[in-house]
Amino acid sequence: MHQVFDHKDFYAQLDSDLRSARFLVIIQSPFMTMRRVNSLKPILSDCAARGVRVCVFTQKIDPGFSTQEEYLEKAAVLKKVTDSLFSLGVHVNKVPKIHEKLVTIDESVFWEGSLNPLSYRDTSERMTRWQCGEKVRSVMRKHNLTKCMMCRERLPAGDLKKIFGKILYERRRMLNLSQQEFSELTGLAQSAISRIEKGKYDCRLSTLSKIFSVLQMNCRPIFWYMVSSVDCELNLTLKAQSSPEETEAR
Repeated sequence: MHQVFDHKDFYAQLDSDLRSARFLVIIQSPFMTMRRVNSLKPILSDCAARGVRVCVFTQKIDPGFSTQEEYLEKAAVLKKVTDSLFSLGVHVNKVPKIHEKLVTIDESVFWEGSLNPLSYRDTSERMTRWQCGEKVRSVMRKHNLTKCMMCRERLPAGDLKKIFGKILYERRRMLNLSQQEFSELTGLAQSAISRIEKGKYDCRLSTLSKIFSVLQMNCRPIFWYMVSSVDCELNLTLKAQSSPEETEAR
């Protein structure tokens, strides 16, 4: 399924898509301007607040196609726009020799055409909007849109264990279970539970199964780009389920 939009109605639909994004937005815009980025700031800021990961791919400036003065001027503009996007939590990647204008949202919506999403001003342009997961994934592979350098920076194992331990700690407290009670229900030593909650213990699947059963939780592998959004939703859920007294006690 696809629809064709022109420069007059493209942004209204794109804004709607961005507001509906749940996990991942990728924008390939070879050129960027402060004017256009400023117009999208509220929406991009909202995406970041909801835990939606936004990755931008833009063209790296080639000094061979301009004088030194022109190059420095272009570099200064690019830095200003990039810094502005970084301040919103947007990942910016500078890639040499790209021309295609692309937008993907949650591996379900794909835009392609002649309009630079982050630099358009007033020319006549056309963009096609596709709703096809298979096409989105194919385009992401073809144009290396999964290779965001900032996304490839993984948390150290120790940090992941601490995040995991904190989630288990919060859940145990929410169920009003002491470590001793939790130990008796899981059959695990209290010292082991303490180490798990402090992020100092590697759990086997059999151990996780016991923990999840008692805490009324489950475990699913998720795509890397869903992590920040899921963390955001989880934090909101934990806050909503915790009483002010519990929050203060922690």
